[in-house]
Amino acid sequence: MCAGPTQHRGSLFPFQCFLLGALVFLLSATSSEACGEPPKFETMQLTGQSKPLYEVGEQVHYECKPGYKRNLFRHFFYLWCRQQWSSLSNYACSKKSCQVHPNPIHGKVAVPNGSVELDSKVEFVCNEGFYLVGTKVLQCQLQGSNMSWSGDPPRCEKILCKAPPQIKNGKYTPEEKEVFEYSEVATYTLR
Repeated sequence: MCAGPTQHRGSLFPFQCFLLGALVFLLSATSSEACGEPPKFETMQLTGQSKPLYEVGEQVHYECKPGYKRNLFRHFFYLWCRQQWSSLSNYACSKKSCQVHPNPIHGKVAVPNGSVELDSKVEFVCNEGFYLVGTKVLQCQLQGSNMSWSGDPPRCEKILCKAPPQIKNGKYTPEEKEVFEYSEVATYTLR
């Protein structure tokens, strides 16, 4: 590119070729000794804005994403540009948890995946003879900076039945009752 078929004596042409070569060398050295954008993590985020290019020796700071807590004692986590990014474990932060719900009276809380961490769900089930009032499934979620469930816990109420129908030439006992509980028996007799 710089060599031509003829060169003129006293020309600046060789000097221009030298400058062009030096510039190409510097650009290639700079780009090979730099790092691109820092890596992304499921549990952490950069504390500042990302740049497209970082020089060797520059560092970036990470913190746990909302809904995650630190597993290590440090408040911030660092990565350094060393022609490539140093390493940092994605397990430096883990999901926060919601408080475990107590079993409702006459029922229980089922934890399908065995966890009450962020995005996990719990399911409420009532004992036989009871029915659920409220939301059956709640999810652990982030509200502001706190962990909470997606709604209030439900309750279990007794299943009640109206009094049985009257029959011709008969009656049921106990006849003074107007409401019967689940599995309670009414007995018919002839009059």
